Amino acid sequence: MFNCRKFLGILALGQLLSWLVCGTGVFSQLLVTKYDIEIPTSQSFFNYFLLGLVYTTALCCHPRNLATLMKERGWKYFFLTLFDVEANFLVVKAYQYTNLTSIQV
Repeated sequence: MFNCRKFLGILALGQLLSWLVCGTGVFSQLLVTKYDIEIPTSQSFFNYFLLGLVYTTALCCHPRNLATLMKERGWKYFFLTLFDVEANFLVVKAYQYTNLTSIQV
């Protein structure tokens, strides 16, 4: 059935993610318009560094062998990472060519 506590947790995380995406847009727009700085790759580096650290640690602590897991699932991780990095790069790059409202819509 419907679990209210779980739903509220998911809703709160969704709202947090929305705020973070909005913050990325605002600060990207600020960097471009006020300071004329265009660094879409550098803006996302710290996020991906932390994700890599967390998930590499989780994989290393997994009960199965890391080499076996990477042979079975490594290609999936590679493509997911590639698509996510490129999509994030394109969104941040888009802030240089248009305003925040049109990107968020």
